[in-house]
Amino acid sequence: HFEHLFEFTPSILVHDLHPDYQSTRYAAQRVTPCPKIAVQHHHAHIASCMAENHIVSSVIGVAFDGTGYGTDGAIWGGEFLIANYEGFNRSAHFRYVSMPGGERAIREPWRMGCSYLDDAGLNSDVFGNRIDKKLMSGVNGLLNRKSFLPLTSSIGRLFDGVASLIGIRDRTTFEGQAAMELEWEAMNSDTERTFPFEICRTNESDSFQIDFRPLTRGIVLEIKAGTGRAHISRMFHSTLAKIINDVCHLLRNKSGINQVALSGGVFMNALLLDSAHLRLTQNGFEVFTQRLVPPNDGGLSLGQLAVAAAQIRKKGERISCA
Repeated sequence: HFEHLFEFTPSILVHDLHPDYQSTRYAAQRVTPCPKIAVQHHHAHIASCMAENHIVSSVIGVAFDGTGYGTDGAIWGGEFLIANYEGFNRSAHFRYVSMPGGERAIREPWRMGCSYLDDAGLNSDVFGNRIDKKLMSGVNGLLNRKSFLPLTSSIGRLFDGVASLIGIRDRTTFEGQAAMELEWEAMNSDTERTFPFEICRTNESDSFQIDFRPLTRGIVLEIKAGTGRAHISRMFHSTLAKIINDVCHLLRNKSGINQVALSGGVFMNALLLDSAHLRLTQNGFEVFTQRLVPPNDGGLSLGQLAVAAAQIRKKGERISCA
């Protein structure tokens, strides 16, 4: 459509790494021969933030979203990258959990709630009678066969699971609905409490993993203690902001990088963005966010173009547009 509208022919195609994304299929099926560059989803998010802010040096990139194809084949979405335009190193990420039912877990957040409970060694009694017992039994059966389920480190799915656990929303009609309602609920509390969590070293080239099982157990304890949903929601947001600050502090000590770029659809959440920004700046970081280009997938193409341009420059190629 744009080729026809603006009367141009692209000399190179840039697309997401995910093999089933529409842009990837379009690039693969295009009849006219054209060089193609695949860009990892979260790298593109961080590059988009860098490009908008005219950053040329490496950054600590915090990429939080719902779904993005990882280089290991898992579904990423809770990533800390040491990144520039030419490449990235995945320096920290949230612990993987299973997605029972695959994409159905996006439409039915209670499934993710079950997964987080199972991962933390807890049963599903916090749901009470909200979920059909036969459905619950089927999901728990799936979780007993984890090797057949897709894995995710997604913060979007974590928001969904928490929203369901505390009774805000078990089923959604659009993506992000449960997370939005969790944010709105959190606005009704000013508690400064946080949940516990752990940051552990992994076996992957000295990177870190955020273990949120203590957070899940803490949420269940608060539910059973009768704590209101607004307080739990606010505690959850504050905990994520603290995790961002603490992990970035570790990565700064390791890399010497003091610039942090926040991007990905989760940072459409104003409460989380403001809380993380405040903690980071108080800790001496130079923090970059997005205003001209959205941090969600609406801004992804800018990052993809920035990465592709850097790769072309690195190879010393000249690509002229028709």
